[in-house]
Amino acid sequence: MQETHDSSQNINVGRDLTLTGSTLNLGEISGSVTNTINQLPDGGDGDRPP
Repeated sequence: MQETHDSSQNINVGRDLTLTGSTLNLGEISGSVTNTINQLPDGGDGDRPP
């Protein structure tokens, strides 16, 4: 007999969820995690893409 372990999580908010300046931890993270911020270059017209 093979035993399985289900570690999935079910989150039901029911309405809109807004997190500002908060940390939401849904469990263990494995592997490499990076945060990336895409920033527009300085100069040029801010209303038009380069």
